[in-house]
Amino acid sequence: MPKYRKDTKKEKTNGSNYNKRDKGNVSQSSFKKDSNNNYNNEATGYLLPRDTRSVSLIHEDQFYPDNFALMVNKFYTTTKKDDKYKFENRLIQNEPYDFYSKPQGKNIINKIKANTEAICRSFEKQGYKIKSFDKKTISPMVIGLGNEDIFETSLTLHHIYGIPYIPASAIKGVVRNWTVNSVFNAQEGDKKTGALGDPAFCKIFGSPKNSISGERKGRVIFLDAFPSDNNIKVKLDIIATHYHQYYTSGGNIKPPADYLQPNITNFLAVDRDATFFFNIMVKEVNNEEIKLGQSENYRKSILEVAEKLLVEALTIEGIGAKTSVGYGLFA
Repeated sequence: MPKYRKDTKKEKTNGSNYNKRDKGNVSQSSFKKDSNNNYNNEATGYLLPRDTRSVSLIHEDQFYPDNFALMVNKFYTTTKKDDKYKFENRLIQNEPYDFYSKPQGKNIINKIKANTEAICRSFEKQGYKIKSFDKKTISPMVIGLGNEDIFETSLTLHHIYGIPYIPASAIKGVVRNWTVNSVFNAQEGDKKTGALGDPAFCKIFGSPKNSISGERKGRVIFLDAFPSDNNIKVKLDIIATHYHQYYTSGGNIKPPADYLQPNITNFLAVDRDATFFFNIMVKEVNNEEIKLGQSENYRKSILEVAEKLLVEALTIEGIGAKTSVGYGLFA
């Protein structure tokens, strides 16, 4: 953690070394140096620089975050035991974090949807055909669980808006994976077989050199999916590894059984009943009729086939992490 030196030029007040701008934002007595010479707010447990404290993030020893992503990724507490640091985030404990109940969250969600609709109208004027629809989750959803994070688990949050969202790359990836598995029996293939041997597949998603169509980009454009209603919450969930000691020891201890202590890991998840706004598009001149695979169910225009595949992927396979145990499903 960074160290902050005392500024001897700053005015002393009641024996402390804090300037006047610190006064009023938080009680001076609540900030003291720890054993590592850092300034620590004992009330909240956060290590903060002077200029951060001065912008009124703290009032009466309470935090009022404007950006949830910033608070999750930067404002965490640390405890030290046996020369090891443990990181904790106390934003979410028993109750889910409700974005829409916060004034800034409500405004951001409404403005993002309005901006997305304006973007789609702009593309329509440029000759694109667009499919837009809402989908609601029927189970918790975790996007980006394995991303690098100090808590060892993560959740994809927009770095500017601070709200959960589904990146376009994740949407395209899950639809492509669903198509390969369900339509082509899990055969990626090459020029002669599998998904890469189907011209319709290559037109929708793009393809590498070893495909029937050669190297090309896909015709369908996927946009990021953002929350679109007032029920977007993030809750604290758990992963319980029952035989952690057995797995990490390489099997050199007693066999796995109930006498081993489970290892509990917390992670953040978007709560169920959250509605997201999906948008896909293709240039109207490229929106030709195709037949994907051998089924007549996929003989439609490129955009209609892409929409059908997207809905199937969301409602049958799910998106994000832990889909094998029911996470990430939509109705």
